[in-house]
Amino acid sequence: MRRTRIWVPVVYLVLAVLFFALKPAWGEPGRKDPQEAIGTLKEIIEYIYEDHVKSPSLDTLVQGAIEGVLQALDDPYTEYLPPEELKNFTGSLDGDYVGVGIQLKESGDYPEVVAIIEGSPASGSGIEPGDLILKVDGQDVKGLSLAEVVQKIRGLEGTKVLLTVQRPGVKSFEIELVRKNINIPTVISKKLENRTGYIKIGSFGSHTSGEFKKALKELTGIGADKIILDLRDCPGGLLHQAVKVTGCFVENGSTVVKTEGKAEGQREFCTDSAPAAKGIGLAVLVNRSSASAAEIVAGALQDYRAAVIVGETTFGKGTVQTVIPLQNGGALKLTTARYCTPKGRALDGTGLLPDVQVLTPELQEAVAYSILNAPSPYRLVIDTASGEAALNGMRLRLPRPVLQRGGEVYLPLRFVFEAMGYRVDWREADGSIEIEGGGRRLYAKSDGSITGCGLENWAGGTVLVENGASYLPLSVLVKTGFSVFRNENTITIEK
Repeated sequence: MRRTRIWVPVVYLVLAVLFFALKPAWGEPGRKDPQEAIGTLKEIIEYIYEDHVKSPSLDTLVQGAIEGVLQALDDPYTEYLPPEELKNFTGSLDGDYVGVGIQLKESGDYPEVVAIIEGSPASGSGIEPGDLILKVDGQDVKGLSLAEVVQKIRGLEGTKVLLTVQRPGVKSFEIELVRKNINIPTVISKKLENRTGYIKIGSFGSHTSGEFKKALKELTGIGADKIILDLRDCPGGLLHQAVKVTGCFVENGSTVVKTEGKAEGQREFCTDSAPAAKGIGLAVLVNRSSASAAEIVAGALQDYRAAVIVGETTFGKGTVQTVIPLQNGGALKLTTARYCTPKGRALDGTGLLPDVQVLTPELQEAVAYSILNAPSPYRLVIDTASGEAALNGMRLRLPRPVLQRGGEVYLPLRFVFEAMGYRVDWREADGSIEIEGGGRRLYAKSDGSITGCGLENWAGGTVLVENGASYLPLSVLVKTGFSVFRNENTITIEK
């Protein structure tokens, strides 16, 4: 998995001052005085500055020395933040950034526009939710991570960015926008059907817990007794804000996260108030870009069985950073501790495993909604004409089209089975696809044959692979016990 410094690790600002008081004295027995080594570095820089034929600037030499020290740590989360970068870093936690005002999510090969920020450069520009971003300044973004695309769109205030946009049924087109400073809340919410609320946390900034509690109160005040908490693409943020958000759902005094650092030793961070929504139906959405504080919240809720975690394995960032102010107005973001969940699970490098794996981004919210509402019958409706679908009443975009080959209808395999509550895994050992759910297990083999659920002697259609995706014959769903109804443009699947 591609890792990037764009995403913000947990920022442990509350300990930035304490760090110096807790740091062991250099004169401790067995501890080498760094001034001796620093003196050598200083001497080398002075000789180069005074005598090297290239006449390098002192700033260049100092910056090179800093980069060399940080590189020696082999730690992607420890970094030097010059004054301007520190300003951008702290602002981004609270939703302040320079960009064009579009919110994106992962959606197949290209990011999809989820929302337009009112009053932003994108507002009224012609970009709409559902559009795909194909290029940024002429560069195709296929295969780039969401973080990389976002970073390309952002830039300096007043500069221009050219976006190539694709909309279903419309030829791709270009829109040029001028970047400006934008502030958006770190929390957004909405009311769904069936007394269900939706809350998304974009990052854990200094006001996030207050915004979250307000949204939670508003939703429960209008009758919501089930909540979808969306932590997808959340890079993290402030540790104490993650603790406060978790505290809305677990008992007062409950451990949310345990840390162990060189300066502080072992610590536990616990909730400090009565839960505002203990016992409420809760599903938490995560994906591979859910990191740091987002993983702390999801991990604690999973440990206490206060929520069902839905989506993908998370990023796997299990360290804590302290932001230490420097005399030049910048800061050192230094890794000072490792953390684990209340039950002692370390997530660094491995991530948090969801309770219900759903790898299709378009399905994750709808599956969470279905888990909370337990509909009967459980129903997926596919509109072959519009390319849309509905899972138990929640509408979504079909990520891949329905195909018809040789008189057989083929449906996107992963999409259909994940929609119907099955787990779908590709097995690297033999190139097969394992499909498991409802006490049943099927295998789609690399030669296209299907086994399991009485299909060993199946003489019908085989799995079709087209444009890198696997498609399942509709007849297989009937054979494996699903109820399937079909008219001219609609396929309905029930269990």
